[in-house]
Amino acid sequence: MSGIKDRYIEELEMMSSSIFSSGELVAIDFLYQIINIASEIEDKIAVLINRRGEVLRIKVGELTNDFFAGAKQRRSVKRLSGLRCIYLTFNSQLNRKNKIFLKEYRLDLLVHLSLADRQSKLEALVHYPKVDNGQLVVGSELKGPFSLTELTETDYSTEIEDIEDKLQETETVKVTEAESEAAVLVCLITEDDTGYNQEEPLAELENLVQTAGIEVKGKEIQYRKDPDHSYYIGYGKVQELKELKYRLGINVIIFDEELSPAQQRNLEDELGVKVIDRTEVILDIFAQHANSKEGKLQVELAQLHYLLPRLTGKGEDLSRLAGGIGTRGPGESKLEIDRRRIRKRIDNLEAEINRVQQTRATQRSRRKLPTISLVGYTNAGKSTLLNRLTEATAVTKDELFATLDSNTCRLKLPVGRKVLISDTVGFIRKLPHQLIAAFRATLEEVTEADILLHVVDVTEADYKAKMDAVVEVLSELNVLDKPIITILNKIDLLKDQKQVELIQQNLKNSLVISAKEGQGVDRLLDEISNLLLDTMVELELLLPYSDAGALELIHQRGKVLREEYSNEGISIKARISQQMANQVDEDYIIFRRSLA
Repeated sequence: MSGIKDRYIEELEMMSSSIFSSGELVAIDFLYQIINIASEIEDKIAVLINRRGEVLRIKVGELTNDFFAGAKQRRSVKRLSGLRCIYLTFNSQLNRKNKIFLKEYRLDLLVHLSLADRQSKLEALVHYPKVDNGQLVVGSELKGPFSLTELTETDYSTEIEDIEDKLQETETVKVTEAESEAAVLVCLITEDDTGYNQEEPLAELENLVQTAGIEVKGKEIQYRKDPDHSYYIGYGKVQELKELKYRLGINVIIFDEELSPAQQRNLEDELGVKVIDRTEVILDIFAQHANSKEGKLQVELAQLHYLLPRLTGKGEDLSRLAGGIGTRGPGESKLEIDRRRIRKRIDNLEAEINRVQQTRATQRSRRKLPTISLVGYTNAGKSTLLNRLTEATAVTKDELFATLDSNTCRLKLPVGRKVLISDTVGFIRKLPHQLIAAFRATLEEVTEADILLHVVDVTEADYKAKMDAVVEVLSELNVLDKPIITILNKIDLLKDQKQVELIQQNLKNSLVISAKEGQGVDRLLDEISNLLLDTMVELELLLPYSDAGALELIHQRGKVLREEYSNEGISIKARISQQMANQVDEDYIIFRRSLA
């Protein structure tokens, strides 16, 4: 890469973040751009794209095994990988080695575009994998030649479906089982964890892992004075896990704490299987559940912050983040470029999230209604409550982190007053700090709310520990001084109602409800109404014309009951929040009373 001009490298780096529509093989303008660069630098170029249309990596030079290594793909051999390759060469035909890649990496297809004769009209050949007796074999089924326009309009999905149908005809159960992910969960109990529920951490981790789509085949708990510096657990326990790997047929080991990059690398070297930690599982679930553009940006930012210090041990796995471009100059390693590109991507993501944050702040400044935020442990029933209180249709599943994107709706209280109520991402014990930082734009709904509704799943044996985890996050957000109603939810699932009464006696300002059945919701609405009155004051002001701009703010954030103009100024009678009233110049206030 040292012989390539910087402008081409920068252009390729920008192109490596391209996204095409899901039904489009490749965009025509992208194709012309890559052809132009290959012609200028007179070298081969390969592009790897997934079925979502995302460009995963771009490489200048010969197509080799490392170009495909570590790319995320479907694991089952009865399906194609979901990856397609576009390869520009100066040869008229693909060599056998390139056709081997079709089989070895189960590519959806390989487009070969020859630049050998640039005087004639450019045409492309599409090589599809070859299937014999239900298995992929070396070789290809050739389609074309296509003009560039015809190539971009090719309906490749039908061909892929036909190939996968042929693969499934003779697929055996044995292969399917070998391709699935099976895990052992590991928890370390230290002296600092005295009195801590020893089973519940792994029960929650098991729920997380199952939500991520991984089968749990075993659980291991070790008791030590403190974590091992090299392996987190003791070396003897590492050897036990090695035996379990063969006995249970596991291919992944998951720890209930965040491992250091060195610990993770040492464990993988010793055990010979993938080792991940609780943070990585949570990030994976967030990535699966993020639907909005903002949610995806926030999840990607959290993932990159987590992955950056782990590049040393997972260079190949992260090669897609570097786009496979190569090095900028003599002596510069690919790892350094990976780091630089990830940091650059982090900067871009943070800038984009900041723009979202500013947009949200502008939208909030225009709101004229009080705001309420639903907070609580994941799967406590926040979305179900939002749907019960309003006409929202938020997704409700008995699943961790079903809600990642903030959902704001209008709510009319029994007293006739309207408010805004927002659902937020659920919290969890040991919530990765990367997520709290990345989701700051979404969590600002909490920081700007007038009232917080803390929803608690009272059926959980460890509901107190989960409440503490939520309070810890709220403390990080500096919102514990806000009015908070604790809502003990899911009482319809409890047989002993006296148990709920005992719980409620020990919690200030708490209510029992069933968001699913509607029980206790009317009382909750009354309590919200009372709290809003507690936060409101009625003022009579004489506002000088020099401060007339404050009148617009009062109209936006309060309710103006009277507005008169005279030589002395603007006479106003209004109801506003106590917080806003405290910001009014005392010299302007004629009368003030609380509405509580």
